[in-house]
Amino acid sequence: MTTKDNIVVFASNLSLLRRNAGLTQAQLAEKIEVSSKTIRRYESGEAYPNMKVVLSLSSKLKVKIEDFFNENLKQHLLENNFSIVDTYHHNPKFNLNRVNYRSGVDLPSELTDSIKSATVDRLLKINELYDILNVDIKFNNPLKNDKPIKSRVDAEKAAMKVRKKWGLGQSPIVSVITTLENHGVHVIDFDSPGEFQGLSAFVNDIPIIVLNSSVSETTRRRFTAMHELGHLVLNMGVDDFNEIENFCDAFAATMLMPRNLLLLELGEKRTRISKAELRTIKEKYGISVQALLVGAVLSDIISWVQYQEMKNEYSSDLGEYLGNEKSTQFEQFVFRGIVEGHISKDKAKELLGIGYKKFKQTLESALG
Repeated sequence: MTTKDNIVVFASNLSLLRRNAGLTQAQLAEKIEVSSKTIRRYESGEAYPNMKVVLSLSSKLKVKIEDFFNENLKQHLLENNFSIVDTYHHNPKFNLNRVNYRSGVDLPSELTDSIKSATVDRLLKINELYDILNVDIKFNNPLKNDKPIKSRVDAEKAAMKVRKKWGLGQSPIVSVITTLENHGVHVIDFDSPGEFQGLSAFVNDIPIIVLNSSVSETTRRRFTAMHELGHLVLNMGVDDFNEIENFCDAFAATMLMPRNLLLLELGEKRTRISKAELRTIKEKYGISVQALLVGAVLSDIISWVQYQEMKNEYSSDLGEYLGNEKSTQFEQFVFRGIVEGHISKDKAKELLGIGYKKFKQTLESALG
């Protein structure tokens, strides 16, 4: 006997399993030979399929029938499909900056669970919004078929290829986060104590970068995001943890400021670089002074001795990059849905997950 509770659980789980399979309502409808409207009715609880249809759904989604009635399905999907690639977590006690998942070292379990939960919640809302607006932003790794990375030079060349494929040319990247989101990488802010900096992961084939929203220094957020992108797109030809981290740093630095632009801004050979120059370049390209000096020494613009002298002298960072490095795509799509008449204000508030007062302020700011 079908109960009301079973129908509610089935409707919710069908939606979860469909999205987990990376299918739109229309695509699933085509696979089981029903209309998109029928799938929508199943997922809203307005209709309930017979056993023949349930068997077909189970087959096409490649899941067990009991999954449709599992009240803990969301947690199950989270545990099975969330694959962390890399994370940056500063632990002063152990002087640990990069957590090496390949060696079995892990983040604190409470932090990991919180990040996973927040990420999956956001992904489910993103998929729901994409369905409503008929939006489909697929991620295509521009380095998918490339040779393995075995040196910093390889990593820099890979970064230049990504810049070219993404149409970035030789210009500074105004917003790293917007660039990533426009190419199918989901960037999620997570409020955490200062030790956690960033994380890269895949949920199924969806690339995820999680950044700590409490880190306010923009150049740090930009570099962390690009470093984590390196972990997502580079095909590493080495196993050494430190080498992999160095290659991702080289990738990130080149994404933010290619070597030819560094040479153009600083010249080919210098004995000294002024604070004013470093400040100007930082404010133009959104890259930290520390990263600039490392780039200068690796490009043979300055010597290691000169690097150490300037590093010690310029211990406090100079200038400020004023670009916006906050994830805005999801909010933009929500308000697109409102003005196009696809989403009610109540639904928008639910998707944004904010209180009435804040939603009202956000709505007035966005729509006037």
